[in-house]
Amino acid sequence: MEKIDEITHEDAKSPDDILEQCMGKYSCVVVTGIDEKGALFMRTSVDSVPMMHWMMNRSVFELGLWEKTATGINLNPEEVEESIASEGVDPVETSE
Repeated sequence: MEKIDEITHEDAKSPDDILEQCMGKYSCVVVTGIDEKGALFMRTSVDSVPMMHWMMNRSVFELGLWEKTATGINLNPEEVEESIASEGVDPVETSE
């Protein structure tokens, strides 16, 4: 399973910085955000609604795996070892 790019608070400065860091790395993207008026928007390089839907669901699934590996209630998601979440390792088996 492919690993998710690690993003820390230091890396995430502005939407423009994040988009610039992603240039040239991906074959297709779906970008969602909130504009100055608070409205949700979506931009995509994919012309297939089912593909966009799959990409969004896949990212929600990966985020869920990443959060599930947290071993402490007060542990921030940034502190979770990314390789465990992206490789599908069971956190119960890992902690034993």
